[in-house]
Amino acid sequence: MVPQQDGKGEGAQEQPQISINKLTVHGGTVEYHDSEVAGPAHVTKIENIEIELTDIRSPLVDTESTFSFKAGVPAKSSTGLVSLDGKINLKSMDLDSKINIKDLDITHFKPYFQKRGDADVKKGALDVEIRAEVRKRTIKAPGRATIKGLKFDEGAGLKEKFLGVPRSAVLGLMRDSKADIGFNFIIEGDLSNPKFNLRENIMERITMGLAEKLGVSPERIVGRIVEKGVKETIGKGIKKLFR
Repeated sequence: MVPQQDGKGEGAQEQPQISINKLTVHGGTVEYHDSEVAGPAHVTKIENIEIELTDIRSPLVDTESTFSFKAGVPAKSSTGLVSLDGKINLKSMDLDSKINIKDLDITHFKPYFQKRGDADVKKGALDVEIRAEVRKRTIKAPGRATIKGLKFDEGAGLKEKFLGVPRSAVLGLMRDSKADIGFNFIIEGDLSNPKFNLRENIMERITMGLAEKLGVSPERIVGRIVEKGVKETIGKGIKKLFR
């Protein structure tokens, strides 16, 4: 235990510098219970967690630490593999990292994207590559997503939607691309803004990226991405999402 000093008053002493060369986690497991999207809570298990973080100092100093993270996300059809690596300034929280997700079973995450009246997804996997940078609490993260082996309930109607776009358009693109759908997107925002929700922003940008790939007007799906009260301006304001 290191005594904390406020640096004020008589007898105040400078806090001693503590350095940790490397922090590691092996074989970790986390269960994430999310009651906001489902009741009872939707449970996502993350297993075989491997973490390495170097050069940790207290008090924090303006220097970069390297980090890596690897884990598996088991689900019904496959176990997704998630990896992150890069550099982070623990004092400013500036970040430069690469994120890779492979074979993530999207059926496990239906509570996050499948709304009432949408096409029922029976099978599919997701690959994602992102290069994320955070500077002065502002994130800019261009990425590419690939949806693989997507299958819907055969009894569903062609007018139903997937991520806000017509199911018929998705099926048509799957025929042309041999069942894989790849598209680019970009995540941007101010992490200090209390209205900015990173998870919702990712879903919005993936939705808009898919719409752009399919040639669907962004105005046609604006209702889907503002349903939680985050209003966007139709027209130029919406099209900025394609930057």
